[in-house]
Amino acid sequence: MKMYHYTESGLDNIWLVNGYTVHDTPYGKGVSIDNADSLHKAIGHAIASGLSKIKPQEFRFLRIQMELSQKDLGAILGVDQQAIARWEKGKTKEGIPGSAEKLMRLYFLDYINEKPEIIELCKNLAELDEQNHAKKRKFEDYDGNWRQAA
Repeated sequence: MKMYHYTESGLDNIWLVNGYTVHDTPYGKGVSIDNADSLHKAIGHAIASGLSKIKPQEFRFLRIQMELSQKDLGAILGVDQQAIARWEKGKTKEGIPGSAEKLMRLYFLDYINEKPEIIELCKNLAELDEQNHAKKRKFEDYDGNWRQAA
């Protein structure tokens, strides 16, 4: 059985059994994928619901499928965009932290199931973090003892 090695996904371990057509082009062989959006959802679902640790390129694949920038995903996960970039490039000794990986799985599954409960919660928490970070904390001296001002 001839299969197609689908490297266009950015992943090196995806092989298509069917659902593709090979055709000649002026530049050589070309491949058309039937319903690529559905294929990408299936790949993402397999990654997010799988029992093995998410690899850096798989993490990137999930982020791209959700159309999130590294900065936006960082805000959702509570890290800066440089952390996301390092995880996606495999540039950390510890890999992707377990809590970030778990949240990424939940977030993606929520995304493809079109039930935005987790997505909305994450966005609200990210917005709250941003507001709290920018919020000024005021203190006052009250008879020689410092306390947070109202």
